[in-house]
Amino acid sequence: MLQSSSPANAFANFLRLPRHLSLLEAWGFGLTGLLLWISSAPGAHLELGPQAIFVWLPGVIIGVMINVQVKHLGDRWQDMSGGTPSYITRLLDKFPRLGTYAAIGYYISWVAVLPANAIIITDFIFRLSI
Repeated sequence: MLQSSSPANAFANFLRLPRHLSLLEAWGFGLTGLLLWISSAPGAHLELGPQAIFVWLPGVIIGVMINVQVKHLGDRWQDMSGGTPSYITRLLDKFPRLGTYAAIGYYISWVAVLPANAIIITDFIFRLSI
């Protein structure tokens, strides 16, 4: 990334958030949904049978597109933390209610992750103890 000595760039560099996570920690943080994948994905795959490819292929394509877009938004707005909800509200600044609604919807969708992981871990422990 090219940097000039303009006051705007100096101010932007001052506002840039410091990195506190190592590469390993960032990977670990990114894999927090792993329990959901190793428990629910194989079951869904078994239920769908050969038609599972019609679920996996679009899911993988959409997942890659979302990750690439979030990466580009992170490169564009380096002074902002919060990820997807923050980007949603910034992108929808002309529609503040819609942006707030979308960001809250994103947060609420992740509320199910904690109880789902608790159920999965409990099931693993129960199966190990039998």
